[in-house]
Amino acid sequence: MTHIGIWSVINGTPVESQTSAIEYEQHLEDWIERDPSLLESGLCIVARQLRTEGGPLDLLAIDRNGQWVLIEIKRDRLRREVIAQAIDYASCLQRLSPDELVEQSNTYLETRGTNLKDLLSARDASIDDLSEGVDPVIYLVGTSIDANLERMVDYLSERAGLEIRVITFTAYRSSSGETLLAREIHEQTSAQTKPTSGQSKATSIEDLLATARTTGTEEALNLCLRVGEQLGLHLRPYKTSAMFAPPANKTRCLFTIWVGDKHVVDSNAKLWISHDSLELFYGYSKAEIEKRFGPPRDHFLDIPGFKQKLAVLKEMVTQADSSAGA
Repeated sequence: MTHIGIWSVINGTPVESQTSAIEYEQHLEDWIERDPSLLESGLCIVARQLRTEGGPLDLLAIDRNGQWVLIEIKRDRLRREVIAQAIDYASCLQRLSPDELVEQSNTYLETRGTNLKDLLSARDASIDDLSEGVDPVIYLVGTSIDANLERMVDYLSERAGLEIRVITFTAYRSSSGETLLAREIHEQTSAQTKPTSGQSKATSIEDLLATARTTGTEEALNLCLRVGEQLGLHLRPYKTSAMFAPPANKTRCLFTIWVGDKHVVDSNAKLWISHDSLELFYGYSKAEIEKRFGPPRDHFLDIPGFKQKLAVLKEMVTQADSSAGA
């Protein structure tokens, strides 16, 4: 079992922070709702305590590619029973009528000045896609993880292609009374991809290239395809975008290019580079990543811009892979 220790250095002397007695489930739910990047950059919460046949679902979100994300939070150790509960919620989402899902989501979103139609549209998805059902990525969030659950998550990822991600948090009190939050991401070393619903349903690369030709972004897409192949990345094509994932986990984005009309400005395609994945899979610090790419954001780039960003990314990944193999 992993134990994380945190010390504050005060006047040159380390002072150990103590684990904080926090009501984790309620606080974690609040914190993730306020800042979903605690789990993944680009997540947008669309419902909280969503009513389903299996009970209230903690948080429901969509990611940058329009993929639905189910978030189940526990106040203590994540045990194997939580998998059954999360899969039950996923099955309930699949059975939930589009009208009910839209109604519940909009009840939540309208207090935040938006609606589900607009959020999906910004991700090249639509409410019409809900007729095919919702097939979400599952996040399990708690304070520690049981070995039995870890074994089951690995099995379901490898054999059933379910996308289950496990994250644990520990809260500490510093000597000054400040609350510190430590996050641990438990990644599976192999994960198969699965066909998904709506916007996230995989398309052929030929169809995506055809879309790129109509928007003047074919050269940029081909640059990405070439770099992805050179780095041994996993390609996941969508209706209007291509996601490239690290070999260690084929469900996590390293970088994505969008070539659809909504994401192209003057023939400049949109590029997103995941700072999270560069840190998690390649060992770079946030400060070093921001020095190379600036703060996390969308980049609208011409061909020289694409070549420059991809060259930097290729150098970083190659260097990290070389260091790991040394």
